[in-house]
Amino acid sequence: MTNSPLPDPQSSPKDPLGFDEFIGILVALSTIGSILFWAVSQKPQSLNFIGVAPPELVPATRKSASRSPVPPVSASPSAKDPVAIVPGERGKLPTGIAAAILPIQKAQTSPKAAAAIVPRQKAQPSPKVVGAIAPGKKAQPIGKLKRSGIETLPKIVTAVPAVSAARKASTPAKQVKFSDVPANLWATPFIAALTQRGVFTGFTDKTFRPYQAMTRAEFAVRLDKAFNKKPEEAATAFEDVPNNHWAYSSIKESDMAGFMEGYPKDYFRPAKPVTRTEAIVALASGLDLKVPANPEKILQSYKDAAQIPKYARGKVAAAIQAGLVVGSNSNLLRPNQPATRAEVAAFLYQSLVKRGKVKAINSKAIVKP
Repeated sequence: MTNSPLPDPQSSPKDPLGFDEFIGILVALSTIGSILFWAVSQKPQSLNFIGVAPPELVPATRKSASRSPVPPVSASPSAKDPVAIVPGERGKLPTGIAAAILPIQKAQTSPKAAAAIVPRQKAQPSPKVVGAIAPGKKAQPIGKLKRSGIETLPKIVTAVPAVSAARKASTPAKQVKFSDVPANLWATPFIAALTQRGVFTGFTDKTFRPYQAMTRAEFAVRLDKAFNKKPEEAATAFEDVPNNHWAYSSIKESDMAGFMEGYPKDYFRPAKPVTRTEAIVALASGLDLKVPANPEKILQSYKDAAQIPKYARGKVAAAIQAGLVVGSNSNLLRPNQPATRAEVAAFLYQSLVKRGKVKAINSKAIVKP
């Protein structure tokens, strides 16, 4: 019996190459080919991997005298803009800023670059200047820093003229026109001048009421506003002027300055209308006018001179001689009639002229002895 040869064992069947493996191999080959093509196409001096090494392992290079490195320009890139890191330079990036290590190459201008290598040049002044420059003043730069060929732009200082407090205080108040004070009224220039100085004020309806009678308390307030005279005597404690009276301070000042006096038993009668004689005598007393040698000769020019009280005749004559008396009728003094607001304004203004505080007004209403 012969032994028959054993049959050859059949090899295990192999699976064919799948589609996924084929795609993976194709992508890998394409990537390798792209890298090789990029490496071959670059210039030899462009391939510089020294920048990725630590500085202490990089050999010292010879500095070129022709070109000096430009210091990195400080910038504040936004989170959306990429930042190029130059090899050999270290720095920290803000959170959220994308970074890419690029090989050394010639600087390319990019409209979105936050930090770029620029050639050495001088900075040009900005065409937009914020701030006003006073006339006659030239803009002066605040310091100029020169470093590695970069100059800082000049900063413009805004020159603002300073207004002193004294100048503000000397500015007169705005002149107010009243509806019941016509331009042809004899007292208009006196009213306008004292209103501008703040001695008089109008009413809420924009009227002055020039023919309205003035009380003794109101007259004391106008005296206090018009004059700044030092006290000459102790204040009188008037029985009818309590400390909470609206004109208490002005009444006290006018009494201490020698302008006004009270009635017997220390009564002031603040609500009583001040007469023309009382107003004239108060001004003559406060200004320390001397009684003329022959007062009756001065008073005789008035048709109603006999109505002037005996105690006031010398003071009234002194006031007439000093030019303090003003009125629409130079022949009548009307000594016992209440003084109106217009008449008091004229008396006060002429008193200020006498003291040299204001300029004289040329008016036909001023009584001349």
